[in-house]
Amino acid sequence: MTDIVLVEEIQSMSRIITAKNHYGIKRFCSLLLSAAAVTACSQGILTADVYAADESIETEPTAIFYVAPNYDPEYNGNGTFDMPFSNINEANEAIAIMPEKARAGGVTVYIRGGDYYQDKTLRFDVSGTDGGPIVYKAYQDEVPVIDGGYRLLSEDFRKPEASEVSCIKDETARNSVVVYDLKAEGLDVNSDFELYYDGNRGTLARYPNAWNPDEPPLQLKNVAAVGDPGTQPFTCDADEVISTWHSVEGVLLEGHFYIDWIQTSAVLSKYDEENGRIEVSIPSGNRDYREGGRYYFRNVLDEIDVPGEYYISPEGLLYFYPDGDIADTKITYTQNTQNLVEVNADYVTFDGLIVENTGGSAFTANGRGITVQNCKIGCSGYRGLDINGYDNYVYNNEISHTGYAALLLSGGDLELGIPSNSIADNNYVHDFGEIKSVYEAGLYGHGVGFTFTHNEVAYSPHLAVSTDGRDIVMKYNYIHD
Repeated sequence: MTDIVLVEEIQSMSRIITAKNHYGIKRFCSLLLSAAAVTACSQGILTADVYAADESIETEPTAIFYVAPNYDPEYNGNGTFDMPFSNINEANEAIAIMPEKARAGGVTVYIRGGDYYQDKTLRFDVSGTDGGPIVYKAYQDEVPVIDGGYRLLSEDFRKPEASEVSCIKDETARNSVVVYDLKAEGLDVNSDFELYYDGNRGTLARYPNAWNPDEPPLQLKNVAAVGDPGTQPFTCDADEVISTWHSVEGVLLEGHFYIDWIQTSAVLSKYDEENGRIEVSIPSGNRDYREGGRYYFRNVLDEIDVPGEYYISPEGLLYFYPDGDIADTKITYTQNTQNLVEVNADYVTFDGLIVENTGGSAFTANGRGITVQNCKIGCSGYRGLDINGYDNYVYNNEISHTGYAALLLSGGDLELGIPSNSIADNNYVHDFGEIKSVYEAGLYGHGVGFTFTHNEVAYSPHLAVSTDGRDIVMKYNYIHD
């Protein structure tokens, strides 16, 4: 006996007829699409596999799609295994045109290995259900990478002329630096953009190298406002190291100009060599400063002396000191300050993906029943994984090399006492707060009702854990360094 359970028109697609046979087969399905359906669909999208939904049986999802990176403009995949979509957004569009009944049992998108370059935010706006989530999953053991950076190929770097790098003080660095012409490649050059190599954040060549007892930060001395007292720009004594540089054009300052828990970014706008003074401008953010405020210089070609450091000239030339052979180094340069992935939907799962290289946050989400598991997330100018809502689950991810905080859970209602019931378990969080080094935690809970368990938090410049709310459980977490 065969029972027809679904006959429904899918917008411009003709009809999907799904049948279920109850004799010895719990789920039997077939997908019948007329030729008219193929031509009527404006994007030529066919559902790879469509199954009858039966919420009482935990079996296959309603639909399965496949995605594999393909940058051939002539290619037109349909989401099947043999002709996968060429990017993740095509799968999102296919899901969006399915009626709710057609995806009631859930949708799985298998993402094949390779790089999925995103020059703007990748958005997920279609919700699943508690019994039928939408799942974006790495196919088998393959490694899909959602990448917000522009790949700088090793063969496009060149060895500089001796005269170009003669100012570099460190001999090993001087002999190792390679050059890439960013502007010739059509790339924008902006101090907000980030360079990453082999999963690590590059460092704008700085002096001094690190804040430790052997190399203390510099201090603002004999500070005076150019205009009214307390305004900026301001002048101060020039550290003697400036006189050893070939140029001060493009030099930046970073530090704690006023108090140690507020960070300030500034520009060295003038250098008066005769009087030994510099003028400092603070374009935005905190503009307070005081005598004795701490700082260091950034983007100084002369001071490249540590692998991973780089300098960008006013002409757009990137000078990079690789940590090993440049041919074996993966280098990316971000071209936007947007979030890389944004989710505004319920009951969506992400499993086994790499999300990296952006000037904004790597992954943000707002909704209910969102799961992020077995992913590697980071190399971001802002935050790593930032999830707001209810019943969200973050499991077994590595989150690292973030400019600000790493893993944030928020949600619940403080006024009504409604808990978020969101969980972060068994995650490895490390090397965060690389841009803003104060009050940016590895684990952060904001709101009501979170659980943080079995997480490892390491290599923090300041806070490992921070909370702002109530009914927050933190236990069995390993915190070090």
